[in-house]
Amino acid sequence: MILSIILSIILTFVFIFSLEPLLKLMGASSVLGYAMDYGLIIFAGTLPLLMPPILGGSFRAEGDVKKATLPMAVAAVINMILDPIFIYVLGWGIKGAAVATVVGPGISLLLMFYWIFVEKDTYLSYSRSDFHNQWSMYKDILVVGIPASLEQLILSALTIFVNYMLTIVSGPIAVAVYTAGWRIVSIGMLPAIGVGTAAISVAGVAYGSHKYENLRVTVRYALKVALISSIIVCALLMIFSEQIAFIFAYSDGSSHLMPLIAGFLQLMSMFILYVPFGASAGNVFQGVGKGTISFILTTIREFILVLVFAYILGFVFNMGEFGIYCGMLIGGAIGSVIAYTAIELYISRLINRYDE
Repeated sequence: MILSIILSIILTFVFIFSLEPLLKLMGASSVLGYAMDYGLIIFAGTLPLLMPPILGGSFRAEGDVKKATLPMAVAAVINMILDPIFIYVLGWGIKGAAVATVVGPGISLLLMFYWIFVEKDTYLSYSRSDFHNQWSMYKDILVVGIPASLEQLILSALTIFVNYMLTIVSGPIAVAVYTAGWRIVSIGMLPAIGVGTAAISVAGVAYGSHKYENLRVTVRYALKVALISSIIVCALLMIFSEQIAFIFAYSDGSSHLMPLIAGFLQLMSMFILYVPFGASAGNVFQGVGKGTISFILTTIREFILVLVFAYILGFVFNMGEFGIYCGMLIGGAIGSVIAYTAIELYISRLINRYDE
């Protein structure tokens, strides 16, 4: 909790003062005013956006999945209710959307604080008298937490660079198509990411008890379950691509984007098929305390390989927007194979060493 408060304050100032150049780099020059209105409010609300997932992690550690999940659902529902009220009824426009996005998690954070400090029915004690500051504990958290956070930063940086490349080859329309389509693809990744997240705890138990064969079982079951769910999601996105695209292009002013978004989904939904391999490997590495390895693999997979192949096909071979997308698919596939191979070799080495 202390770390989350400190990081929230730091990130608020860092992103508020660097927001405008970042938005310009992402190709938002034509809508810079709207993006600034939205971004400034979002980053001013970093604390309520950042803390609920962290507190949810402590609830999951206690085995109380309900308390970890319910606040997120509450935040989503409140956001959906307040969006039309703030945007249309009060006439706040894009600023209203940002306020609703902050208020939802803010209320969920208050709910978590109620359970912790009022009901006090959590396994862990959050009393000040029970807290004994240990600097080594911050280090233990950050050793795993910083690489995991940097992985998310890498994914955000990937979006920025892809937007920049699309701006060069195709202009703002390509950026709009990518932004809308990638949001749906990101949602499609969630089942695989969720399975991988669950594997962290199981892998940690297996590693801590030196049951390395169970570690192998964990990563393979995680891959199998995640891959099955990803195949289903990928098929649904391909089949219903036009209907999904209509959600983002139903107005007269954006109807011309619908076939472009549908085509994007039919192609880039295949990216979801690679996620189980990388997510299973990366999260198991985190579970055994090897967060740095997970970060390195994510950087190679999601940043270096994806961007390199996107640049080669998009610019060197002059394939434009289509080449950038194909490059992302090729780079993601190669990186995922590398990541999963690395975790299998690591576990095999552990088993062989333990048997000796």
